[in-house]
Amino acid sequence: KMNSSVLHIAVCDDEKYDQEQIIEMTKKILEADNICYEISMYKSSEELLAALEKDEQEYQFLLLDVVMDGLNGIELAARLRKKGNQVPIIFVSSYEDYALMGYEVEAVRYLAKPVREDKLREAIHYCKERFYRKKHILISTAEGIRRILLKRLAYVEISGRGTLLYVNEERIFSRNSITEIEQEVDPVEFCRCHQSFLVNLEHVEAIR
Repeated sequence: KMNSSVLHIAVCDDEKYDQEQIIEMTKKILEADNICYEISMYKSSEELLAALEKDEQEYQFLLLDVVMDGLNGIELAARLRKKGNQVPIIFVSSYEDYALMGYEVEAVRYLAKPVREDKLREAIHYCKERFYRKKHILISTAEGIRRILLKRLAYVEISGRGTLLYVNEERIFSRNSITEIEQEVDPVEFCRCHQSFLVNLEHVEAIR
């Protein structure tokens, strides 16, 4: 079982020199920030996919080469997305032609080789902030204080002198105002799209 306070990272590259360079640069960046980390190395997409499918491995982000023998990095990412795995992916590649395809599989960054340290630092910091982002909020209800997982909270609406929170199939009345709740959540993930509604963008499938 992995330690939840440690940043777990997978590096997948079939070129030994490139893999070692990426790992050393990643270590330097994380150690400068005093971040606890564990890095797992994979020589092929198939090897990484097998580890992920065992459900024994869960990573906070992947550093993937694009062009590899067999299954390439883009194809690996497409398989993960199809299975609902939204792990952040940073692509590293000598081929800029694949950049658009990288974003089609929702890569967070596409870095050209040889990788510049400042570019890698920005990409890692982005993934790190996503990992350490607030995962829950505490709300006041008639039964007392309740802990709500943000990923399960679809939206909040004003109801009388309080708010209704839609969490999975449950509706929870809270004494907290919508403004108080808005101040507790990440503005990147939640949108105050109307005076009366605060929406978790992860639950948005379409806008009409």
